[in-house]
Amino acid sequence: MKRFACLMGLLALVASSCRSAPLTEEGLLRCRHAAGGGAFVGLFSFELGELTVPPEDPAQVDLVYYYDGDDCSRGAILGNDDEPGYLFPLGSVSRSDLAGLILPSEGAETVAGISPVTKDREGFAFWVRTQGQGDVLVRLVAVEEASHADLQSGRVPTLQFEWLTPR
Repeated sequence: MKRFACLMGLLALVASSCRSAPLTEEGLLRCRHAAGGGAFVGLFSFELGELTVPPEDPAQVDLVYYYDGDDCSRGAILGNDDEPGYLFPLGSVSRSDLAGLILPSEGAETVAGISPVTKDREGFAFWVRTQGQGDVLVRLVAVEEASHADLQSGRVPTLQFEWLTPR
């Protein structure tokens, strides 16, 4: 009987920790749509996935992957708007450390964009303040970068990322 009680206590502990664990999802964001002035863009919604350009509803856009026409940024990640208040950089974070990160505080560092988006950004994490999903924690898993000339010849830079939606 004592073993049964111990087992039930252990199961209750495991079940409660699983219930409070954040949800991990994966996504791809490709910068493949010409956007005028030589720029290319890709749009992503944490609710809907990759979006068409132009999006049906601009309020659905949570992340923008952007290459400008003169290659100066080597790719940039923007929030719903290209101003501070949407992206909160954390730096390089291991996958196992994601669940322990806390929501950005009122005075947290915020940036207009994360740039350049190059291979050395793999493992980089940041909070995204979305239009409707609240704050989402994103970690770049793989970056397939490209130059502007590559984009013009049809190569598509791609971000593979994972995200957590705190409960």
